[in-house]
Amino acid sequence: RVGHDLRAPLTAIMGYAGRLEEAGGELHQRALAIRHRAREMLVMINGLLEYARIGVQPDALLSQPLYLGAFLRSVAAQASQLATRQGNHFEFRLKGDLPDVVALDAKRLRQVLMQLLHNATEFTRQGRIELVVESQAPEQADPDALPQLIFTVRDDGPGIPQDQLSTLFQPFQRLGAGQSHQEVGLGLAIARHLARLMGGDISVESESGFGSTLRLSLMVRRCSG
Repeated sequence: RVGHDLRAPLTAIMGYAGRLEEAGGELHQRALAIRHRAREMLVMINGLLEYARIGVQPDALLSQPLYLGAFLRSVAAQASQLATRQGNHFEFRLKGDLPDVVALDAKRLRQVLMQLLHNATEFTRQGRIELVVESQAPEQADPDALPQLIFTVRDDGPGIPQDQLSTLFQPFQRLGAGQSHQEVGLGLAIARHLARLMGGDISVESESGFGSTLRLSLMVRRCSG
């Protein structure tokens, strides 16, 4: 109900702005500005609602057979578009013997990976962003151990100050003035929560002035194709 009450006025504003755009001239430019600000508000509201929803009603994961190669190529294509908007060079690499089919929640995995990639592109300009995916075999000593997928997102941007690393995944934390003003600092908090729901976690390595590395590790079950 809260979501509807918050979104409904914005929907009306965006609709009226669309009508005003047809007028042309100066009114057209003002209408574009109204719609742009309304979209930014909608992003903020959606982030706040998702964070609240996770707190009071954790979303059940829907693990289904996922063709890993096709999924990763789709994520890489989306990430490449994000990176090039800021003049960055994007690289995508696969390492090791990756399973063909795994049991994962494709929607949630994409959400987590795109948040890590969005975070990299938000701060990097005219640089390099890299997505590396590799498989790590389970320890032979543990017969119940599962193979692990490791997704690494690297950038050569300004890095994260050391005093912010400990609070990076806390809600409502914003990384300095470089972050766009419509962000409320929930993306990484939600991403880590989802990663842990999937049985994994996210770690970070960074040094101010030397880029950042965010790494998602997940234990996965192979499936037959």
